[in-house]
Amino acid sequence: MKQIQVHKFISTGIQSTYNSIVSIEIDNAPFGGGNFGDVYNCISINGNGIATPQVIKVYKESFPGSADDNAQTIIRLQSKIEKLNNELKTNNKSLFAEYPAFKGIPQFSFEGTLNGKRIKGFSSDNLTRFGFEEFEKIISTPHLLNKFYDIPVERKIYFAYQLASAFKKLDEFKYIHADLKEGAIFLNLTTHELAIIDYDSGVITENTNDKPNTWGAIGDWVAPEIYEQLGKIKHGEKINVDIFTDRWSVAIGINYLISGIHPTFFLKNQGTYYYPLYFKNNNKWPNAETTAPYMKHGSGTIYKQYIDFLSTNIPPQIKEKMANTINFGYRNPVARTSYHEWQTVLQSIQKPPIIKFLTVSRNEILSGENVVFAWSAENAVSVEIETIGVFGSIDKKAIKPTKNTTYKIIFKGYYGEITEKIEIKVTPAPKFKVFKSEQSKVKKGEATSLVWEIENISEAKLIGVEKVSLLISKAGTQNIKPEQTTTYKIEVTALDGKTIVEKQISVEVFEEGQISFFKAERQFIFPTIPVVLSWEVKNAVKVEIEGIGFFQLTGQTTVQPLIDSTYKLIVTDNFGTFNKELQIKMLPLPVIEKLLIPSPNIISESNINIVLPNYTSNSAVLPKVVALNKNNFKLNLDSNIFIKSPNITNIEYKIEEVSFFERVKKVITLIKKEFNNEKNKKYVIKK
Repeated sequence: MKQIQVHKFISTGIQSTYNSIVSIEIDNAPFGGGNFGDVYNCISINGNGIATPQVIKVYKESFPGSADDNAQTIIRLQSKIEKLNNELKTNNKSLFAEYPAFKGIPQFSFEGTLNGKRIKGFSSDNLTRFGFEEFEKIISTPHLLNKFYDIPVERKIYFAYQLASAFKKLDEFKYIHADLKEGAIFLNLTTHELAIIDYDSGVITENTNDKPNTWGAIGDWVAPEIYEQLGKIKHGEKINVDIFTDRWSVAIGINYLISGIHPTFFLKNQGTYYYPLYFKNNNKWPNAETTAPYMKHGSGTIYKQYIDFLSTNIPPQIKEKMANTINFGYRNPVARTSYHEWQTVLQSIQKPPIIKFLTVSRNEILSGENVVFAWSAENAVSVEIETIGVFGSIDKKAIKPTKNTTYKIIFKGYYGEITEKIEIKVTPAPKFKVFKSEQSKVKKGEATSLVWEIENISEAKLIGVEKVSLLISKAGTQNIKPEQTTTYKIEVTALDGKTIVEKQISVEVFEEGQISFFKAERQFIFPTIPVVLSWEVKNAVKVEIEGIGFFQLTGQTTVQPLIDSTYKLIVTDNFGTFNKELQIKMLPLPVIEKLLIPSPNIISESNINIVLPNYTSNSAVLPKVVALNKNNFKLNLDSNIFIKSPNITNIEYKIEEVSFFERVKKVITLIKKEFNNEKNKKYVIKK
């Protein structure tokens, strides 16, 4: 850290912090600078931290007397700035609010010693600590350049306006900057503010007879007459400047700030040689021949894009002022667009928002209801409904206020804002705490009661009782005896005296369910014999036979019980469930006590079929054993079976007391056993 011992200082009077300065503490090395001085970060003043970050510029003696000239220019400028600041304070205005471009002006100037050497310099706000970037850095850094390009042209015009406004005031100060370039402008890409620096390179004239001069440097923004002088003078000599010198540079800067490029970027260079070629044959900016000798190689495509940009994005009045400065001001500085003209034109484009319409659906509502705001505005970047959100310039928004509320709607433009207020009155809405029927479903001819309790109403009517409208209190009951399904409605008037709210309920009337019949075609059957069940039900919503399934109100189904069975018809109506039962009983089958079968004469085929013809308990038909060789054998219905065969002794078999069907199966089993010496015998029981 280095320390500057301050012997003398002059405050610009903007911040009281700088009313007394004894020492300045700075970094050991400068972070920037140029021909006229080195720039350091300021660490502290008088050994104390500083609220507003500062940079300290220490003049260089680049040319004989340059440091003193620079210091004198800054002191003169400080005096004029201080006077302007005091005038603005008298009118309750702020210097930086009125002239944002002056944020880089000196806060104080000083004389002192650094490392035993006498120095002069000044302090100004550290713009980068406030979100500013050097314009030269912006146009050479891709991500910053993209951010710059993303700013709408309408807002970039504000950059240009700040530049023109500042130079108009500097012109009133008789100050000539003489070194305006990309590196002398800082931009805040977020707040869209512009600030000018390098005031020490300029000069102030005190009267009209002065012939101001200063040290100049070649650059793309300098006026043609500066280029011409710089090509003739010796190193260290000054150039002559006047009030028209900066007008050329400001016009170049305005085009650069709006389009991001020099207006004559397509020339091979910005010196005095190619401009005469460009204006030859009465050619006028921005027209250019892409094959002309003055055209920079490879610039044709960008030139076409630039022309399209001028045609579609630049307001014609701006393009006209730019054309006047370039086409006529190149040879005649007096013809260059003045700062006042620039300020007027740029300000005319900076139109404040204009509200075309702002409406609200209702100013008085019941709680829980919506209101809809709708609007349309010109020159508005956004519309903010305070506490709700930010919206577009043409939009609408539904809002549900819960209490009396005054909404502030702010129409924001690039160049001002308009605020409107809308008051919404909210009245408590009617509240049905209770509205019901004691029974929502009743039997025909049965009575019930309506019950209600309501809040936040001025009047209530009950509609639907005996086809009349009854005035009712906020709470009560009403007996009803509907003959059919009936809808009852309570209609209330809200506390605002005009809003009608209603609620309705229905009482359904039904007849009880009935089972007309539930029967079977027979109630006594033999096992496996099918039985048809049938039924008829009225006024039901569901019919089920337990264990079988659901059916229509009237219908039939077939069952095949094997044992005594009880079938339950379950009916559901609007009031509950009831049922009816039906029993089916089994009859015993005939018992075969004895079965005699002669031994079959088996020759070649011994497949034996036992045929059980269909029969009833009264049938006289007896089962037969039929061999495939067509020999029939009669089965006797006694308890023993006799089988006769040429090769087998008659054998008597005892049949157990089982069903007739099982007995016949045993016959087959026995026959198979007796003839087991013969293979592949098939015995089939047929019915």
